[in-house]
Formats: sequence, C-alpha cells, structure tokens
Amino acid sequence: MSCVKHALYEALEQKYISDKAEAIAMLKLAFDNAVAIGDHPTLLADMDKLVCQLAQAEENIESLRNNFAEDVVGGTYRGTGRRLDDIAWVEKNDSV
Repeated sequence: MSCVKHALYEALEQKYISDKAEAIAMLKLAFDNAVAIGDHPTLLADMDKLVCQLAQAEENIESLRNNFAEDVVGGTYRGTGRRLDDIAWVEKNDSV
C-alpha cells in the first residue's frame, strides 16, 4: 500500500466525516435551540441545505469505502445504514 494513496484516502474520508458532523451539529442547534438562531426568515431553506449536506456526506463516505477501501486499506466495507461508529469493517479473510 502506498503511503500517499493511504494519506489521500484518509484525507477524503475525514473530510466527508467532518462534513457530516458539521451538518448534524448545525441541525441539532436548529432543532434543539431555535431561539439561539433568532429572527431567521430562511431557517427552513437553510435546514434543507444542511440535510442535503448530511445526505451527500453519508453517500460520499459509503461510496468511498465501498469502492476503494479494499484497494487502499486492505478491508472491504459493508454498509449497515447505521451511524458512523457502528459501521462494520470486514477484513479480507474474515467470513461474513
């Protein structure tokens, strides 16, 4: 495995994870503490953009892992549709 290849993969993965975390944090702020946002006439439109950002980040993470994890990090990703901390990684030689 190339050190550069691994570094590029990790950078992309971390970017998408960061995008997801940012969208979740902002949506939680909007849902849990709308008073902190104040008079915000475009709140729903902004929240819609955050949901799109969240969905895109989740799709990007899954796509990256499904298509490149085996080649780059030596394992195959099996998406579970669950939260990031519940994602299942299966080593090449493990039975599924």
